[in-house]
Amino acid sequence: MTARLHTRGTAALATAALALMTGAAQAADPIVGAWLGTVQPADCATGEPLPAPAERGMLLYHHGGTLTNTATNITTRGPGFGTWWREGRGYQTRFTFLRIANGAAVGTTLVSRTVELGADRKSSQGFAVVELYDMDGNLLPVGPFCSRDSGVRLP
Repeated sequence: MTARLHTRGTAALATAALALMTGAAQAADPIVGAWLGTVQPADCATGEPLPAPAERGMLLYHHGGTLTNTATNITTRGPGFGTWWREGRGYQTRFTFLRIANGAAVGTTLVSRTVELGADRKSSQGFAVVELYDMDGNLLPVGPFCSRDSGVRLP
């Protein structure tokens, strides 16, 4: 009986230690935290910036792979909610926000981004493809639209 309890106790400690190490590794991911960015519309084929006004926005990458997004055009869109994950040397993100016209939700926007952190891990560069949907989830026959972005980690 004592040996069985000892074995169970050792297994429980090993499981707890593994869970703590996994959580610490995820928490240490350099993208986790708050970022301030500038988004510039871009040509989807070439990636070159388009002559349109840039927009400011914020992303909050949460531990565990979720994210929250806001932007300066709060009268025409709601906050964005989505996910992030590592892919190769960078990250992929996907988030959705409501589009608003005359105070009512008229559809959703899906933003799919590729992000790479700078060597300092305090700056980022990204490219996004943006798709518009109606409130029933049907892809609208416009776009896709694209953008380039750069960001800095907030303290």
